[in-house]
Amino acid sequence: MSSSNAISPCFEVTNRLSRMHHFASQEAKVAYTGENHLRRESEKWENVASSL
Repeated sequence: MSSSNAISPCFEVTNRLSRMHHFASQEAKVAYTGENHLRRESEKWENVASSL
């Protein structure tokens, strides 16, 4: 009985950590794609400005 009680909180912590990691990687992915998008946009406008 006591051994299962010892496993449960540990499992809960692991579960929470994996969820946090998932969220963190999603956030990083969104930030990365956003940064690439901004970079492409600025390059596009630099090309437009240089062609004027």
